[in-house]
Amino acid sequence: TGLESLTRLEQLHAQLNHIESLTPIQKLTSLRELYVSLNRLQTLDGLTRQHSRALKTFFCLPNEHLPDRVLLRAERTLGIRCRSL
Repeated sequence: TGLESLTRLEQLHAQLNHIESLTPIQKLTSLRELYVSLNRLQTLDGLTRQHSRALKTFFCLPNEHLPDRVLLRAERTLGIRCRSL
């Protein structure tokens, strides 16, 4: 939390934390790089089609509780590919 107003933010490196949700980044559609590997994510809720326009680098793996179906949905419906460290 606390990131919601940083709408011009282009890079966010938040790996190896205890992040459980990407909802706070929903309005951060200028993000070009997002690193959220090694957290406690179970969904990618918060990522939208607007993110796919700018987001070129997205590292979300490994996240132990993030199901493959969630990764496939992000790739197929949002056009965002999840990468692994």
